[in-house]
Amino acid sequence: AGSGGSGGLRLLSYDADRGLKLWEAFERSGRLVASTILEQEESVTSGSQPSAHFRVAPQQGVACLLLRNTVYLITLPSAGPLGDDNQPTFGVPRKLVAPFPGASPVLAAASEGALWGFWTGPAREQLFRLDLQEQRKKEQDSREARARDASLVEDQAQDAAQAAITGCEQIGDLASSKSPEKERLAHRSVFTLYQQREVWRNEEEGYDALRVAAAEAAGQSRKGQEALDRSVHWWTGRVLLPGRFPRAAVATALQDIDGHGRTVAGGDLRAAVEDHLRRRAGLPGLASLPPLGEFGTCGAAAELSVAQAQQVASVLAEAALELLRRCDVAGRRRRQVCSMGVSTLWAPHTWRPAGDVSAGAEKEEGNSACPLLLYSGGVSCVRAVHHWAERWWSTCHLSRDLSNYEDMQIEDLLDKSKIVAWRACVTGWFLAQCVGGANVDLVVSSLTRGGSASAPARRLVAHVPEHFAAHLRKKCTDWLDSDDLQQGLQTLEQLLVSTCEPKLDQAGRREVYVARQRFDLLQGTWPQQDADEQQQRLCLSDAVRASIVASESEHACDAMRDLGLVCAYVAQERSVDSKWTPLTKLLDKHLPLFATINESMTLQSRSPDLAAQSALTALPPRVGDLWAASFRTAATGSGQLITLRAPVASFTSMRYALLLLRCECWDALRNWCSHKDLPAFAAYA
Repeated sequence: AGSGGSGGLRLLSYDADRGLKLWEAFERSGRLVASTILEQEESVTSGSQPSAHFRVAPQQGVACLLLRNTVYLITLPSAGPLGDDNQPTFGVPRKLVAPFPGASPVLAAASEGALWGFWTGPAREQLFRLDLQEQRKKEQDSREARARDASLVEDQAQDAAQAAITGCEQIGDLASSKSPEKERLAHRSVFTLYQQREVWRNEEEGYDALRVAAAEAAGQSRKGQEALDRSVHWWTGRVLLPGRFPRAAVATALQDIDGHGRTVAGGDLRAAVEDHLRRRAGLPGLASLPPLGEFGTCGAAAELSVAQAQQVASVLAEAALELLRRCDVAGRRRRQVCSMGVSTLWAPHTWRPAGDVSAGAEKEEGNSACPLLLYSGGVSCVRAVHHWAERWWSTCHLSRDLSNYEDMQIEDLLDKSKIVAWRACVTGWFLAQCVGGANVDLVVSSLTRGGSASAPARRLVAHVPEHFAAHLRKKCTDWLDSDDLQQGLQTLEQLLVSTCEPKLDQAGRREVYVARQRFDLLQGTWPQQDADEQQQRLCLSDAVRASIVASESEHACDAMRDLGLVCAYVAQERSVDSKWTPLTKLLDKHLPLFATINESMTLQSRSPDLAAQSALTALPPRVGDLWAASFRTAATGSGQLITLRAPVASFTSMRYALLLLRCECWDALRNWCSHKDLPAFAAYA
């Protein structure tokens, strides 16, 4: 429990008589500093006292004690010197109310201002966060302002961005009422990788080859063999999504299916997955593919009829879904959480927003520690969600998961906020559930240069099942007649512009000053350093920050995809309205490019020189890892390490394209160029 006021080490103990004691230990002696008695736990009888589980916050002001069915929050005495006038005492131990009826704690950890805990109940296990103290308004406003600036949000969109930071859920005020129901509502559900894996699985199981083929026929999409090649790349990317499966689980699944015990090297895992899917679908393997034509297409590939392409696409989807199921089985035993704690070292990398200019320069109160989950197969960080799209779409996904245990309908989700921007996003999310998110993603990934996502989206929303269509008209579209519709659409446009093409200065830069150093947020360059200094060795924090921005990019693509469905739905159900034209054009412009960028982030570098820069020999460097490393430097003079997270918009810069060139990721570079007006560079790629 930290150091005592007399130079000793403070220790906490809990005995069989429910006595909680604080000791101060020295090299050859010790003394009792303070003690208290906890109230009798109802489920504990004499002779069956449960084992105690302590966790002390890094700031050493509070601790949590986990018993069989109860969590106690304990305020520790200050570490001042002992004397007759200074007798340390514990604060009154606080017994926490469970977040849902019948819940029992499994693991718990305390950080400054929050308590994190896994609670389990009938067919339910969930991670919750409980705010322990009310933050001062000035500090909260400062944090939200930095998050808005770091997300590059401008002008009218700030109100919506602030709603994204504070969240849309209605939380009971613990300070104003101590009733069990109010205290239960104070527990906030944490969106974990378990829920995210369920989202991915539901999207993939909604895949329909006939719908995809019909939507591709309505737009400027790749056809035949070329479209199948894109489908193989898309399914391969789904298997290797960051955080979804351990690499060892994917390799084990491949060996189980193939049945010949082939050992997959770490650097060849993507190629092994793609080759497996091609063989299962009867497509040419990677070694036998003809030379690439323009933008990575197989110039000499045999043309397939529409019926043949649909049949092969269905077989490919079945093979991919079978591989995903095997990966899930192989990785399940590695995802069992066995311990939980908090870390102050990882907080600057996981808790601050992208481009936060305070990162590395000052300590942020209330956010100086982040929870860590220890698995049998690795470690996960619990991080803050700052990007508006990731926050809103995670809220939608989490609400769907909570509907398995609580009475929650789509109209309840819509009513969490009255702003038009939120209600439009929820409607788009619901439309994606109706038509299948995987179907839209595959159509978008197959768009050619200049292709628009509007025409395929109109074809998809035209075939919404009738019972869903009736529910949409009755429950989800009343906001279309709102007086604030025009302002809400402008807010969405501002949010998309801030994500995709933020405002630049006269020199075409977006510079900030970090620890007295000038830094370009969109180019990832420190002008004070030369090129050799910026090519630094990769470290684990680069991989973590790259995975975070990959998640933000994925949710930004989901937001644009679902808003495109809303535009198509409005055009179908109502007369043409010029209010929707700017938003539709903005989505058609940016969605194909950012879908390509999101795919390129997780590709592995094929350059031996760049691979040698990695300090992680077991993990081949990804393109996103190398890009994240350029947002890390040492402060001038002090040598203090400064780490920023890259904004999603930074991946549109020419410097990122040059990084793809150095990494020899030719397919990703061709696709990046295919949606940019750079004919000379595209011809070279």
